[in-house]
Amino acid sequence: MKIAGNETLDLVVLEFPGMERKIIRRYHESSSFLEICEDYALCMKSVRRLESKKYPGFEEELLPLTEALSDLKEELLSNLDP
Repeated sequence: MKIAGNETLDLVVLEFPGMERKIIRRYHESSSFLEICEDYALCMKSVRRLESKKYPGFEEELLPLTEALSDLKEELLSNLDP
């Protein structure tokens, strides 16, 4: 679903309902926030891809990715409030 017209931005906006305007504004204002969004989107895609495969031992690969995703989420949210 296209919201902001940018795959990374769309993914991030969908993950944080009600924060669309704040995220879009910050994304265009701050190169460091843009990088956090790109990292978050990449990590989210990796988690989803791994969860869809579910091969033996996938949990061992999934754990560090979900931890990284959680850290990126915190960083993203903390960067929304200057």
